[in-house]
Amino acid sequence: MKTKLRIHCSSTAFAAALLVGGILVWSYWPRNQVQIVRVSPTANAGLNQDVSVTTFNVSAAVDEISWSPDSAKLAVLTKPGKDKRGQDRSVLTFQVADERQEVVHTTDAALLGLAYWPDGSIIASASWRTGPKGECEILLWGPATRQKAGQLIGAPLDGLGVPMTSDPLSIAVSPDGRWLAAGTKLVDAKVLAGAHIGGEVCVWELTTKHLKWFNRTTHTDIVQSVVFSNDGKTLASAGIDKLIRIWDVETGQLKATLTGAAWHGIACVAFSPDGKLLASGGAGEEDGGSVRVWDVDSGLMKQRFSAFRPHSNVRVAFAPDGQSLMAVGLKKESNEAEFRVHRWEPMTGQYRGMLAEHTGSPRTMSISRDGMLAVGTFEGQIVIVTLPK
Repeated sequence: MKTKLRIHCSSTAFAAALLVGGILVWSYWPRNQVQIVRVSPTANAGLNQDVSVTTFNVSAAVDEISWSPDSAKLAVLTKPGKDKRGQDRSVLTFQVADERQEVVHTTDAALLGLAYWPDGSIIASASWRTGPKGECEILLWGPATRQKAGQLIGAPLDGLGVPMTSDPLSIAVSPDGRWLAAGTKLVDAKVLAGAHIGGEVCVWELTTKHLKWFNRTTHTDIVQSVVFSNDGKTLASAGIDKLIRIWDVETGQLKATLTGAAWHGIACVAFSPDGKLLASGGAGEEDGGSVRVWDVDSGLMKQRFSAFRPHSNVRVAFAPDGQSLMAVGLKKESNEAEFRVHRWEPMTGQYRGMLAEHTGSPRTMSISRDGMLAVGTFEGQIVIVTLPK
């Protein structure tokens, strides 16, 4: 169904009622269930007839989302709303076509990060502080069975002089299904009262579930994003230290370091489909939320875009054909709760306009293989934008 693109609530009161209603629903909904409801198409509006938008209301805040390989399902990681304390998380999947939900797991442990296996048989999630010796741990789930399918354990942290944990924030599975990578923060558990003191990159071989390599010395702060190139041979990692590291996946060798990125750190990196370009999103006082495009071979920055308010943490994604680069500003240090999805031509830097606008505080973004962009918000909405052909 063709719809316009500018999405907004009809009034401030109506938006407030939706938010309060979502919180109340979550307050009384069973802990092992999350409700997903399609919003009426009449609530959608837009900029042109080439892009369609679908919105779902979720009875919990959306922390992470990930498309299934066939673009039919979304994996969703939820957490309690603003009035809830604790670290409850629910991992679930739902059919975009008919809104059916399937709860995969509910836990009291803190979970962050989601990634599908290329064949859709497994969903991976990152778990905080649950490894036997504080090491990084990735939990594996079978969406069809709703059962735990295994785990990946990182390198021990004992013998480093202080009690530490490696808490994964971002995970990625290579398109060929051979590797899983995690970006973490290293935490001094006692001496610094939980302060982070560095970052770690871990890579596992999925056929054996064994840790292939890890690095704790190259990133000096939290690693917020990891991503594989489409051929699975190259890994990019980035984070608070404002550096992008390019790795050989097979050997763990550091191939390049890209400098000059966001003023306050990097929130997200993404490879172009051909692996020649890398986009980064971050935050900066001098230019608002910023987007940069790099030539991977030369390490040179080719483009720089500034379309977001100061302190916006920006996430980026390439269209499947590589001809467009999309970006959305994450939750801001502001009372405003509104986001916009912008689009550029990555090679020329030409601005192609705003794809969508919606009320809410965005937290996560994922793009499917056939060109559907999903944005999840703290208020509990999932906005799906179908890109124009």
